[in-house]
Amino acid sequence: MIEDNPGIARLVRAMLGDVRQTTFHVTATGRISEGLAKLRQNDFDLVLLDLMLPDCEGVNSVQILSQAFPDLPLVVLTGLDDEGDGQAAIQAGAHDYLIKGSVDRELLVRTIHFAIQRHQIERDLVDSQERLRSLVENLPDGVLLYSETGVTFANPAALDLLGATSEQDLVGRGVAEFVVSGRESNLHLRLIEVLRGDYRFPEFVEGECRGIDGNQRKFCEFMATRLGRSMAGQAQLILRDIKPRKQAEKYLRLATTVFEASAEGMMIWDPQGRIEMVNEAFVGITGYGTADVVGREARFLDAGRHRSGFYESMGEALKEQGHWRGDFWARRKSGESFIARLTMSAIRDDSGRVSNYVGVFSDITDEKEQEAAIEHLANHDPLTGLPNRRLFHDRLTQALADRHREPRDRSRLALLFVDLDDFKKVNDDHGHKQGDRALQEIAHRIRNSLREGDTVARFGGDEFVVLLKHLPSESTAEELAHKVFEVITQPVPVADSKVRVGASIGIVLSPKHGDSADLLLGRADDAMYYSKEAGKRRYHFY
Repeated sequence: MIEDNPGIARLVRAMLGDVRQTTFHVTATGRISEGLAKLRQNDFDLVLLDLMLPDCEGVNSVQILSQAFPDLPLVVLTGLDDEGDGQAAIQAGAHDYLIKGSVDRELLVRTIHFAIQRHQIERDLVDSQERLRSLVENLPDGVLLYSETGVTFANPAALDLLGATSEQDLVGRGVAEFVVSGRESNLHLRLIEVLRGDYRFPEFVEGECRGIDGNQRKFCEFMATRLGRSMAGQAQLILRDIKPRKQAEKYLRLATTVFEASAEGMMIWDPQGRIEMVNEAFVGITGYGTADVVGREARFLDAGRHRSGFYESMGEALKEQGHWRGDFWARRKSGESFIARLTMSAIRDDSGRVSNYVGVFSDITDEKEQEAAIEHLANHDPLTGLPNRRLFHDRLTQALADRHREPRDRSRLALLFVDLDDFKKVNDDHGHKQGDRALQEIAHRIRNSLREGDTVARFGGDEFVVLLKHLPSESTAEELAHKVFEVITQPVPVADSKVRVGASIGIVLSPKHGDSADLLLGRADDAMYYSKEAGKRRYHFY
């Protein structure tokens, strides 16, 4: 706040000192020179300015501040109640004009907020315009803006395409001087119709771009569109050099001829790894079109799931043997990963140097998934999805083998052999279908009651076995057994009712080194039967 009247300054501080949801920090000075010094030293959100100051009067103070700090919103708070002064202040750069004595707290706060927000919007608009201009100037396509009087703007790509050194070479000249097309016999009239909104190009039109001297000619394509109301009276002409595309089309035709009959994906790339051509099967498998991949490094297809040294091994095989064959994790355009059975071969020219590489691949994801499904069925219970006896036995054997490599406080483990009591009655009363659902629910409960790293398996019927690893103490096994017992004995929904199921649990704690998995499972089974015979006991330790 630049205000030479201490009373006004105190009043403003008081108004802004009791505002909900906003905390104002007010710095006050009495001279424009002091205000400029403060502004150079600190970051402020807004300036409140009096127009009658000891070292500057009137609109001059607004002009001085606006020129020195153009990115800072400014609100005039003055005793000059003159409409002309207000208009002059706004034109000089002030965001608003308030009259002392006519301002209450609500108006002052609202004006400050509005000035800051409007300034931010203006700044964002300038930034947006700068970004748009930067985008247009860096487009690979040429852009010409034109009106009925001729070209008004040209981006660097257009200058290069037309052989011009600056915009001034083109501004004011007719667009039809530089662009011709056999499809549009009277292109000049077409461009004027676009400008007036009477015609729209349905697509890019192939033609020629001629240099400003009339000698330079390039194959190009172009399209004209009318601009919106903010740029009324102008249209834009997009110019595109199509020489690279013509070359790509030549390669596409060759690829189609050579590869069309193959049901396997095929691609050819240069010694630097840049893809030169692919076939239709490649497109069908990966989802990438030819234009998506030509010129790109073949490694962009990598799904990122290969072990360290994968590419080094592949490169050595190609260098030493001239070919490589194996499974490759690739990624489709959709982002989905798939497994490809890939064969790569080096193609050498007459001098023996590698000129290209060719890759032939097929999608074997379904085959691998079928193998994984078979493996899962072989190791999991089909009803509950839990590991079966075979997988549990493997995990227990591995856990026993790992014990001697772990610290003593992490080497404790235990087995829980769980048998559901009287579960036959559930099947007899409600049928096997409902019994299976009850088993699925109980399996789900047991699995969720255990710690991460523990394993629960279904051994068949109503028997479950739990492997507890890294137990901090032997009492932890009993605590977890109790937890398992509690979740099992909670009511289980069956058809339109609920049933309660009991459980007998046998526990084997911290087996000795050298004990086999079969021995421990037998002991756990014995302990379970002791628990069942004990009647009221929930679990029994071996």
